[in-house]
Amino acid sequence: MKKQTPMSFEHLISRSFGKESSSFWRGGPRGLSIEDVRRYLDEGGDPNRRTESGQTLLHIATDNGQVELMQLLVARGADVNARGHHGYTPLHLAVDMDCDTSPRDGRRATELPLTRLLLGLGADELARDDDGETARDVAVAYSRHETQLYDDIPRHRGT
Repeated sequence: MKKQTPMSFEHLISRSFGKESSSFWRGGPRGLSIEDVRRYLDEGGDPNRRTESGQTLLHIATDNGQVELMQLLVARGADVNARGHHGYTPLHLAVDMDCDTSPRDGRRATELPLTRLLLGLGADELARDDDGETARDVAVAYSRHETQLYDDIPRHRGT
């Protein structure tokens, strides 16, 4: 029986996006495998470890719309407000992903599920990127429609 190689951060990223990725040469969708990330974390991996570009696993999962993985990472200690490339938090990326029409063939968003999830997990709406913009400012840059969707997300404020 072949012994499994420990799931280092580098091995995880290579399996997800590099030469070890099953979709690397076929041009298929690439992203983090929940099984690989769970194994990485179970073997003591840091959920807040960063890539060379400064992104955390939560940034990557958010940018790929991987809801279940986002939940797992936060449950296992990922910083929901970590700043990555250009000072973006996962919430900045979530708003952009939710509002971007290209995955929907140009159709406008009707809800912001990634944004709603991160706000529910405690993401800081007031966090600003390197240009001083908040996640709401990302929605504003899209249109009034997306801004209204953002504003309509219920907030669970502490008492």
